[in-house]
Amino acid sequence: MNNRTTCRFLSIVSPAFSKRWRLKKGTVATAEDLTRYTSECITHNSMYSKRPLFSRRWDSCAYIFSALLICLGGASVVAGPIPTWTGPVLRGEALAPWIQAARTSRADMVMLGDSNQLFAGFGWDAGMIRALNNEFGIYATGVHWCGEGAGIGRGTGEGFFTISPGGISSGFAFSGAPPQLDIFGRLSNSNAGADYLYLQSGSLPGGRQVGMGVNGVLDTKASLRYWLTDGTFPTQGALAEPWGAAQGIFQGSYTPMARIGQPPWSTIAIFSAVSTRNSGESFALRTQSYTIAADTARTQPIDFRFAPTWFTPGFQSPFFALWQRVEEVSSNGSSAHTLYAVGGRSARFMSTTMNGASDAMLEAFFEQVRSLLPEPKRVLVRIHQGLNDRNEVLPSIRLGILPGNSPDAYVDNIAATIARIRAIYTSKQWSEQGLAFVIVTPFNVNSPQDLQLASYRDAAAALLAEYPRLAVVDQAGLIPYATMVSQGYFANSVDRNHLSNAGYVALASAELAALVAAGTSPTCIGDFNNDGGITGDDLAAFFTAYECGAASSDVNQDGGVTGDDITAFFVAYETGC
Repeated sequence: MNNRTTCRFLSIVSPAFSKRWRLKKGTVATAEDLTRYTSECITHNSMYSKRPLFSRRWDSCAYIFSALLICLGGASVVAGPIPTWTGPVLRGEALAPWIQAARTSRADMVMLGDSNQLFAGFGWDAGMIRALNNEFGIYATGVHWCGEGAGIGRGTGEGFFTISPGGISSGFAFSGAPPQLDIFGRLSNSNAGADYLYLQSGSLPGGRQVGMGVNGVLDTKASLRYWLTDGTFPTQGALAEPWGAAQGIFQGSYTPMARIGQPPWSTIAIFSAVSTRNSGESFALRTQSYTIAADTARTQPIDFRFAPTWFTPGFQSPFFALWQRVEEVSSNGSSAHTLYAVGGRSARFMSTTMNGASDAMLEAFFEQVRSLLPEPKRVLVRIHQGLNDRNEVLPSIRLGILPGNSPDAYVDNIAATIARIRAIYTSKQWSEQGLAFVIVTPFNVNSPQDLQLASYRDAAAALLAEYPRLAVVDQAGLIPYATMVSQGYFANSVDRNHLSNAGYVALASAELAALVAAGTSPTCIGDFNNDGGITGDDLAAFFTAYECGAASSDVNQDGGVTGDDITAFFVAYETGC
C-alpha cells in the first residue's frame, strides 16, 4: 500500500474531518497530528454514535491511528495467525481473479512436480488439462519443448502431442547448440531435460518428421495458429559460419506446413520458407506464427510440421527449434504448461534446479506463457511435491534447515522456488498482480495418511506468509484412501506413489473443483478473516492483505487493488457484512 493511498483512505472513512485532515501534497503529518486526529475521532464517536464502546466504529478509530503510522512509514500492519485446516483448501479466495479470468477470458497454469507430473505419459499434465477443459475450456496447448526431453515425453499433453525424434538416427541433436542458444533449453540439470532440437551446419536430418499434433481438446474445425520459437544464426562477425553461406549450401532454412493427421494425410497449407540466418553478429531467439483458417468440414486430427518432407528439401542446417504451441485463435479458457518434472527428487532438488537455471531461460519461458494472455496476464504456478521429500537428507536451500526431510525444510525449499519465479517477474519488470501460486500436498498413500506427508500438509500453511496470492491444497482431503483403492486410482496394486490415468483425472478434477468453490464462494466482506465475527481483527487482516496487494483485498472485484477497495471494505464493515 503506497503512502498516498493510505492518507487518502483517511478522508474516505472519516468524511466529517476530511477538510481538516486531508494532507496536502508535500505536507508531513507530525506525532501531534496523529494524537489530535485519534482524539477527535474518539470524541466524534462519543457525541454522534449510539454504538457501545468497542463497537466496530471504535475499532476504526484505533485502526485509523495505525493507518496513519503506515502513511508516515513508521509502522506496518501485523499479520494475523496462520489459518488452520478446516477443509482441503487454505486461502482459496486468493485465486479468485485467476478463476474469473479463466472463466471469462484467458488464464494459464504452469506446473512443477515430481514423476507424477508426467507419469506414464499422463500424470498431472494430462489430468489437469482434462480438468481445466471441463471447467473452463482450453484455448491453447502449453508451451512444449521441441525435443520433448530427448524423446522421453516431457509435457506430452492431453489432446495434443509433440512429434519428436526418437534417437540420434534422426539426425537431430538434443544438446551441443551454440552456448548463446543452448542456455535457453536447459534447467541446469540433465535430469530436467535438454529439450531443444539442433542441427549443426553441414548435418542432415534423418527419416523423422517433427512438429506438433492436435487430436482433441482444441477444435480442429476452428482457425488454429501454430507458434514456433526457434534460433537464428549470425552471418556477420566472429560467430558467423561463412563457409556454408559462401558455398551456397547449408544456408539454413525450413518450410512449415499443416496437414490432416491421418490418412490420406492431405495438405492444409504450406507456408513460405523461413531462413535460420540473421543479418547480425549474434545468435537470437524469435517466435513466429502460422495460421490455418477455420473449416467446418475438418473433423480429423491436424499435424503442424517444420517441413513438408523428411529430408533436405525441407531442411537446410543450421537449425535450432526450442518451443512450440497451438492456439485456437478465437477461443477463451485456460492453458497448462509443464515447466519441471523430475522423478525421485525432492522439493530441494526442484529449487536447486530452478535457481541454477539461467535468468534468460526462465524469462523467455514465462514470456511465452504470458504471450497469449490479456492484461494483467493471469498465471497460476502449481507446485506438487512431498512424496520424495521423505527421503531428503541435505539441508534446505534458503535457511539450511536439517533434517532435510523435516516439515520446515520442505516448506523452505518450496519457498525458494516461489522466490525464484518472483525474481524473474522482478527482473522483467512484470507486475505480480497477475501471478498466483497454489501449493499442493500429496494424495493419500495409506489409511491413515503417512505421518510424514501429514506433517508436510500442516507445515504448508506457513507458505501463506510467503506471498499474498497463494493458496494451499491438501489432496489427502479430496478423495479418501479407500475410494482411491476401490476405483483403481493407483497405478497398480503395489505402487501407492503414482496413479492411473483415471486417478490423475479424478484428483485433478477434485482439486480444481475445490479451488473454484473456495475462490468463488460468497463471503461476508466485513468478516475479512472469516472467523465468524466482525471485529478489529478484520481491520488488521484487511490492511495486511491490502498493503501486500493481495487479491483477497480486491473486495469490490474490479480486478485491481485500489483505494476503492478500502471504501467498499469499510461500507461492508460498518453495515455488518
